[in-house]
Amino acid sequence: MVAAAECMPLHVNENQCVMLFKIGVLPKYRKQGIGHQLLARVTTCAGQGRCRFLQTTTFSSVSAGEILMRHLGALPGAETRLNKLDLAVVDRNLLQQWQWLDSTVAEEFELGFWSGPFPEDDLPAMVDLMNALNEQHADDFSNPDAAYSPKLVREADQLAFAGNMGRWVLYVRSRTTKRVVGFTAVHFHPSHFHEVGQGDTVVLPAYQRRGLGRWLKAAMLERLLQERPETRYIFTSNGGNNEAVLKINHALGFKPYLSQRQWKVDLETVQAYLHARKLWQFERGDQKQFRPASFTHTHKGDCNTETPSG
Repeated sequence: MVAAAECMPLHVNENQCVMLFKIGVLPKYRKQGIGHQLLARVTTCAGQGRCRFLQTTTFSSVSAGEILMRHLGALPGAETRLNKLDLAVVDRNLLQQWQWLDSTVAEEFELGFWSGPFPEDDLPAMVDLMNALNEQHADDFSNPDAAYSPKLVREADQLAFAGNMGRWVLYVRSRTTKRVVGFTAVHFHPSHFHEVGQGDTVVLPAYQRRGLGRWLKAAMLERLLQERPETRYIFTSNGGNNEAVLKINHALGFKPYLSQRQWKVDLETVQAYLHARKLWQFERGDQKQFRPASFTHTHKGDCNTETPSG
């Protein structure tokens, strides 16, 4: 495989869909039009899914991604940092300290673990947590009218396991109300056994400043060290507006690795760009269809991964 693309629709509310996508081309095969062909396939998927916008992330280590986005006229979001933690040098004493809870906290809350989708009974609590997270992560692409519903949380939950991904979630539950009030998640792929991606960490505002976030993060690292000893590095993305999580990550020893930026572009803008490069054709009356170069499929779904043949 010399190149691949993945795309997944994200329904930010009941009426708006954004197609999240990734394109990767090995360095020696770049500047041959392969990325444009993959973008054509992604855009076809976006049209089929009735998504008005495309959204992706570029990294400072691969300048070609940002160049393409600027050529497309995509709207850039704020630059964020990708940080890395080496588990070989993590402070195990600090992890233990963060799990030694005040007696009142230990009596009021309990820790739990999920390795699969969110349980149906806890879906209402996850809606509240995801909406709190949405406010916490407000950025250039935030929709002030967007709000999670049980349906949208379940769709996002399904995305977490796309492409053979795995996920662990540690959560904090109130012993009194039996409601989940905070969680942290990590993601991993079998082909990258030595790496783990740190997902979201959030605690409801009413329960913050009680050490629950530190408890969650420390307990997750301890579990990784014990049950996934092959894991060496954890990567996390943090914007500058999440001071609580930034403080926790700094204390744990996360170091800057590279920078990244999200980009958002209107589907019709991408269609016009590709049409100008003869990767977009008009067929069957007013309907627009892509007809890119020959592809061989290595996909798990119509809009997952495509590899150009040859």
